[in-house]
Amino acid sequence: MKIIIKKEYLALVPRPAEEDYENIFRSIKDTGFDKSQPIVVNQNGYVLDGHTRFIICKKLEIEPTYIVKEFEDQLDEKLFIISTAKDRRHLSVGQKALLSLAFLDIHKEKATQRMVAGVNPTPTLAEGTKGETRIITGGEFGIGKTSVLKAEKIDKLDKRVANLVKSGKISLEEGYERVIEKEKSKSRKEILKTIEKQEGILHGNYLSKIQEVKDDSISCLITDITEGMPLALDQREDYSSEDEISKPLDKLLSALSLKMAKDSFVYIFIKPKQYTAIDIVAKHFKLKNVLVWDKGISSKVPNNYFYNHELVVFAAKGNPWLVKPEEDRNSILKFPRENDEEKPVNLLEYLVENSTIEGELVFDPIAKTGSTLVAAKKLKRKFLGIESTKKNYQKTLIKLSKVVV
Repeated sequence: MKIIIKKEYLALVPRPAEEDYENIFRSIKDTGFDKSQPIVVNQNGYVLDGHTRFIICKKLEIEPTYIVKEFEDQLDEKLFIISTAKDRRHLSVGQKALLSLAFLDIHKEKATQRMVAGVNPTPTLAEGTKGETRIITGGEFGIGKTSVLKAEKIDKLDKRVANLVKSGKISLEEGYERVIEKEKSKSRKEILKTIEKQEGILHGNYLSKIQEVKDDSISCLITDITEGMPLALDQREDYSSEDEISKPLDKLLSALSLKMAKDSFVYIFIKPKQYTAIDIVAKHFKLKNVLVWDKGISSKVPNNYFYNHELVVFAAKGNPWLVKPEEDRNSILKFPRENDEEKPVNLLEYLVENSTIEGELVFDPIAKTGSTLVAAKKLKRKFLGIESTKKNYQKTLIKLSKVVV
């Protein structure tokens, strides 16, 4: 039987803390797999219990033992996964509270199925009043009703914060404080209203048009300076030397510093020779990494190596957290280039999806033909760009009009 990790099932299980993972890893490496605690799988080979141990065994090339458990349907399998996780793992209150929400959702789905089928057995957890279900659910997980309420609030208002609580990186209380502060912020609502009006593409000089952007509104900045920096309204002056790139980039980032949200991300595409841009970015934002975009192309050049890559300077303002799980992120971005004029939209979608949630603003001050804006629109993010050339401005309008969300 082929054993498989099903992402839907893995997502139900809180990941162990880094220290706990290392302890499990060392234990299996030093003493081998404990056959008294086999990996639990269903009849199709999907792992139901022992995800972490199974992943470690694959890395160490150790064959674990398995036991097959059969259930009537996937909902029962999910309940088993959750029940096993809450009983065997050293979870924080926040992790238990969020796990309890998944537990309750499954019971609600089972109740709906019974109702559709015309079956009406004894009322269950999901069929009580809201207050009763929270008390009962909290009791099942050894937490109070208040913790369940807070988890519901976090999960409803901010999935990014919910993921932080679920991963154990922040406590339930810290997560709750974050979402309440966000909910109470009238200025945030005003910003979103402003974004609603501005959404799209602006035509003009980027330094002057940036002043029209609301302060503290940009959640993610993605732009490309590999072809130079536009300095004028009606023409694009291309600069290739490092010094000539640095000066306009410094002006750009200085103008943007107040426009970026408190916790936000920055991605700037540069050529390998434009290394001075890294220092300029670090001057204005917290430098996190320099990613490498592998274009998937090759060519011959005399007495040198062909540049088949570009660099992406990755930085942040404040202390934002990336949305996607760690295993889905890599500093080498392998996205084949589709043509010489534009970045692949799927590459930009990857960055947008990693760094924002629906409704947040993605901004490109040098929009060119609007690929970043297209990626943001497809993912239901707010988007705003600036383009100084009329030709590219019109191209972007056409491209955006063709994106159906």
